[in-house]
Amino acid sequence: MSELAELGFDDLLVPVDGSDHAADALSYALALATGTGARVHVCSVVNPYTLSKVTDLREAREGAEEVVADAERRVEAAGLDAVTAVREGSPADAIREYAEEAGVDCVVMSTHGRSGVERYLIGSVTEKVVRTSPVPVLAVHTTDADGGREGEYRRLLLPTDGSAAAAAAERTAVAFASAFDATLDVVSVVDSTDLATAAGPTGAEGEAVRQVEKALDARAARATDAVADDARAAGVDVETSVEQGSVHERILARATETDADAIVVGTHGRGGVERYLLGSVAEKVVRLADRPVLVVPADAADVEGEGASDAGT
Repeated sequence: MSELAELGFDDLLVPVDGSDHAADALSYALALATGTGARVHVCSVVNPYTLSKVTDLREAREGAEEVVADAERRVEAAGLDAVTAVREGSPADAIREYAEEAGVDCVVMSTHGRSGVERYLIGSVTEKVVRTSPVPVLAVHTTDADGGREGEYRRLLLPTDGSAAAAAAERTAVAFASAFDATLDVVSVVDSTDLATAAGPTGAEGEAVRQVEKALDARAARATDAVADDARAAGVDVETSVEQGSVHERILARATETDADAIVVGTHGRGGVERYLLGSVAEKVVRLADRPVLVVPADAADVEGEGASDAGT
């Protein structure tokens, strides 16, 4: 698992609320940490805005302390170092703030949690964390544990558009595949709406439309080939494909067709005709996938470098 260690996954954060779903997320984190020797931070958030009495807040905090203590025992039983915390505030904000303050390298969390006033880790909270987190987020879904995927990464799916904004996700996917000796399936999806726009309001076919389609397919192929070169250099088995259609639908379909154990997506991509991996696509994948999704934020240095390169051309 040295590749992951070199990537810097030294501290993992798992938000916990006592639910079975959060316990599943902790299992995924333990599987990752076992390979890297990472510290595992377990944090429970008490949301005071849902409580009406001071006694309710005190009881909620005591409950959170118990949840964190239980999680700490699981981490230590796995032979790993644990760091615990209980925070108060809006769940998504508190999770993000803790991640920044503690300097964690990845957040592992469930897309579902308790309901009612104890609703800490519902899907919307995970999506907010995904949207704002400065570090990768591994979103674990309700059906993941039932599918026997816990900690297994034999095949990873990486959608890419070849943009600098996708570079961080590409590096992470190659490192994960190398660490777990997994096959990396790299796909680039040509957005069907781009082709529809090129065809015009009448949907008329013609040489111009075929040229646009050819150019988009070629660009997509270059994107997948570039990742494939990096993967092979790292000793990773890799497969590539170019597809057309609704981007998030084709990503999800490809994951099912290839039985991917996890999907690695970037949160931002190119704009306009080159818009493949915008945040909205990543969020749709997180929301609809039936397997873990590792969401990797764009690296500012990569994006700035692309901007400087574009400015010089």
